[in-house]
Amino acid sequence: MSYPLRIVVALFMFPCAVIEADILIVDPADSGAYQTVDDAVNDAESGDTIQIAPGVYDEPGFITILNESLTIESASGDPTDTIIRNEFEKSGSVIQVLGVSGQLTLNNLTIQDGMASNGGGLAVASGAYAVVYNCIFRNNFGNFQGGGILVDGESSIRITASTFVGNTTNGDGGGIVVRSTRLPGQPTSGFTIDRCVFVGNSAEFGGGAYLGDPDSRLSGVAPEISNCLFSGNQAETSGGGLVMVPVQNPELPISAGSVIRNSTFSGNTAGLDPAFRLERSNDSGIEILSARNVISWGNNGPRANPLDELSAFTTYAYCCLDFFSDLPEGVRQDCTGNDPRFLDADGADDEVGTEDDDLEVEPGSPVIDAGNNDYLDLFDFVDVAGNTRRLDDPTTADSGEGTSPIVDIGAHEFNIADVSGSTAIWYGAQDSVLKDMDDSVNWWNSSLPGLTGETLFYGSLDGEPGDAGDLVRLQENQAIANLVVSNGDWGFTSDGTRRELFVTNGLGFRGTVQIAPYENNQISKIRLTGTDLDCSGMTIENFGSLYLNDSTVSLAGGLRLVGNRASLTGSGTLKQDGGLPINPVLANGGVLWLHGELVVDGRYEQYLVEDDVTLGGVVGVDTATLDLGGGMTIQGSAGLAGAMEFTVGNSAPEVGTSYTVMTASNGFGGTTPEYAVTTGFNDGRFFTLATSANIAGGGEGLVATVQSAADLLLPDESSATTSATVEDMIL
Repeated sequence: MSYPLRIVVALFMFPCAVIEADILIVDPADSGAYQTVDDAVNDAESGDTIQIAPGVYDEPGFITILNESLTIESASGDPTDTIIRNEFEKSGSVIQVLGVSGQLTLNNLTIQDGMASNGGGLAVASGAYAVVYNCIFRNNFGNFQGGGILVDGESSIRITASTFVGNTTNGDGGGIVVRSTRLPGQPTSGFTIDRCVFVGNSAEFGGGAYLGDPDSRLSGVAPEISNCLFSGNQAETSGGGLVMVPVQNPELPISAGSVIRNSTFSGNTAGLDPAFRLERSNDSGIEILSARNVISWGNNGPRANPLDELSAFTTYAYCCLDFFSDLPEGVRQDCTGNDPRFLDADGADDEVGTEDDDLEVEPGSPVIDAGNNDYLDLFDFVDVAGNTRRLDDPTTADSGEGTSPIVDIGAHEFNIADVSGSTAIWYGAQDSVLKDMDDSVNWWNSSLPGLTGETLFYGSLDGEPGDAGDLVRLQENQAIANLVVSNGDWGFTSDGTRRELFVTNGLGFRGTVQIAPYENNQISKIRLTGTDLDCSGMTIENFGSLYLNDSTVSLAGGLRLVGNRASLTGSGTLKQDGGLPINPVLANGGVLWLHGELVVDGRYEQYLVEDDVTLGGVVGVDTATLDLGGGMTIQGSAGLAGAMEFTVGNSAPEVGTSYTVMTASNGFGGTTPEYAVTTGFNDGRFFTLATSANIAGGGEGLVATVQSAADLLLPDESSATTSATVEDMIL
């Protein structure tokens, strides 16, 4: 006779007891293993562990653990590849644990498609206890209550790092309903839900979860929700994200309480109180729901008057609330009504209540370093995503309470490395005016920039992104990975010897530079002084800026200025020297103004798109010396759809003076641009040439000759563009 695969494990208990526990293997691909989870459970003894190979297991429903202690887990440790579900049209909870000696541990599993009167995915009843870790409860249905999980009959549960998505009920608790708790003194008193995600669940009351029993106030340890996220849950009547009924402390019988800590509620919907609701029990006494370090923002539905019931109310401390102004001062402490600025609340699919909803916050969010450390549990080491709690953001001034690092408000702890994907982040901690790029103290977690990944300069050490930032000194020519500059004004200089900053992509080729604010309308700027920048391509987005002071930027790829507040200015050289199989594009949709040389080895395009209207960019090249060193040389062709500005100095030009304003080796077309003269930067005069024509072929130079200077505008006159006396445009 053959028996299914069973591994015997001896557990040695001090001082001399030996307990034998088996590991039962479930794997349909192995004829010597159990073929179904139900068979393994029926054959198991208390203390055994059932390990399940990856796969989808269609079970008969009501896999039952009765007065036994079992662990059921996936062999891979990945809940997405090990799925237990009911067979088609089979009713009953997928798994149930019963009896005062019943204890079930579920690790790294998906429980889905259960359909029962109560607790479609898991039922814990008759005094049993369950521990759930890193599990997914998906698309389960409980007709009366508990779509995903039911806990009832003096039972209790601890749930950690688990996800509830798409579970439904016609009654209470779409994701989970807890109707009971063991009394203090019992081994598993109370219940906790930590680091869990509730997305797209629905119910009559408590779309995400319903905790407590208003018909009979529970006595025991107050329930806690911590580090949890509720998004897109729905309740027909009340409590879109969560309903909590306070639990009475036997030592303080006149009061009852419940706590929500470091959690985020967004996009939930209900007929009343769409985020979370305190449900009063039928007993007398004071009942309090405490929200601490909580974000509630962008939920849909009316809220109850916080003063409707003076003996049952919710208090808010260090919270971020979109109903902040509706709360009386007596129930809120150190809260904010400013937008938390979620990264992408409705996710890539633009639909709230799906698993791609991203409720992390952007850089500069008011919830960063703004919570209260005293509200953390002793074991609150990580946030809802498993990342480190109490992680300081050096660019944000602490506004919370406690010893630094200060915890963030909400379920997620902000980490600029996670948000940006950067491998090296400038920290600027060196106590010096000039901060050395090759000193590890100036980099986040002492991680110097390498030749792969991304190098990020973000914000400034004083906590005011967009203020004057650090002066970064290059002591040697240095290579760094793809460079991103955001929210700050950064100066790159040297020790008096000209240096080069080489940006690489890690594959032996030049990498990219991006100057782009993480925050709207925050200045993001690089200033190069006696320092050359060598890269492949560069993008300068709106409110981004590159300033040259005796410096050269060499591009192998394209340059794009996007937005009318994007600029490249200063004295130096911008050289687009090719290096790619095809000629790149210099696309100017902002302001390009150089006292120096602009050389384009590809195609120059000038444009600005704003509200779907092409307006045209601005380019200015100082031509006071009347040579190509101060003009524009285009080796390819130019397509213009804006204004081109050329200074003629701070004094009126003499009659008869000719200016070569642009040359092109391929020549220009026969279209004569419209032109005018107006005041310019530093009150200098400059020509403004406006055209929407492609200039290609024809003559080799575009020359403007002054016929009369009488009508040139003076500095104290209007700076509006006007018709000028420069009439002779020779093509």
